[in-house]
Amino acid sequence: MIADLLRRRNSKGIPHSMLETFFTDGSSIKETECSWGSISKEKRVRYFGENKVVFVCVFPVEKIVVTFGEMKEEILSRGCEMYQAIRSNIVVGSSPEILGRCVGLVKDNEVIEEIFLNGKQNEVMGMRK
Repeated sequence: MIADLLRRRNSKGIPHSMLETFFTDGSSIKETECSWGSISKEKRVRYFGENKVVFVCVFPVEKIVVTFGEMKEEILSRGCEMYQAIRSNIVVGSSPEILGRCVGLVKDNEVIEEIFLNGKQNEVMGMRK
């Protein structure tokens, strides 16, 4: 199982994170157990007409479940590559303010959908091609 392999690698995750990745082999892993950086690779994609760099999972993903504040969303891969990212507001001289979390789908090097859990306004927003 993919998740067992990742746990044996002992890659450190993010404490108190609310992201869980479910793989196509039926296993799953929480971000507290394994960092996204250790299971993803950089990929240049087209993002609604612009160029963007995302970090897609290197393993086949069935879905990602993300919880942020009172919001919880389950995003299915639908046969696409998946990425996720934390969105933050960084002000020089202070700690970063976490605004939310996004999860996206990549098909043929193009983002076809992105969901954003907006923690500031407590709403789920998204774009779909």
